[in-house]
Amino acid sequence: MLRRHFLAASGSAALPLPAAGGPLIDTHIHLFEPEVFPYHALATYRPPAQPLGEYLAFVKQAGIAHTILVHPEPYQDDHRYLEHCFAAESTRGLFKGTCLFGPQDERTGQRMGESVKRHPGRIVALRMHVMNEPGKPFTCTCEGDTPIKNRDLSDAAVKATWKAAADLGLSMQMHFLPHHAAAIGKLAAQFRGMPVILDHMGAAGAQVHRRPRRRP
Repeated sequence: MLRRHFLAASGSAALPLPAAGGPLIDTHIHLFEPEVFPYHALATYRPPAQPLGEYLAFVKQAGIAHTILVHPEPYQDDHRYLEHCFAAESTRGLFKGTCLFGPQDERTGQRMGESVKRHPGRIVALRMHVMNEPGKPFTCTCEGDTPIKNRDLSDAAVKATWKAAADLGLSMQMHFLPHHAAAIGKLAAQFRGMPVILDHMGAAGAQVHRRPRRRP
């Protein structure tokens, strides 16, 4: 059961209320509508639809003032559905969103800049994924032939992407397993004015599969 389904089932009286004088904000939501906006050929997973129309009904019921649309992996660097949500929001300024571009792609800085310019005040972060388990290699550095995931954080091109995002005033939203924290911290230390979001609480307590140690 999704959180919005739980809240809706609980009745409006059970909905959490914002602090006095403060707005109620949904800080992380994925929306999908594959029948209208098909998933990318390199989609890492293919979830069932969570369409905009249903979410807008929930927004109205819950009294949500603002929402961050976290552009999900199934769409990779195709942001058409995110742009559709911006255009179809129920109240002006309801949505802001994250973007997803290849962190080792030399075109990423330019593409982020174009997206920010096209949607002023809307794009607030670049999302980056490093979910490979300990001992597992990073994926190919060549953008376009593998999903945008598990890139080498020590690569100079990744640092250039962080700088491009920082120069645009964006945050960096990291979706990662805990063993990548040191590499993320090393990058973050070089961009101290840049907010770094630890997506999904940094996957704290995540179970990863490790090879058993051989007995001597």
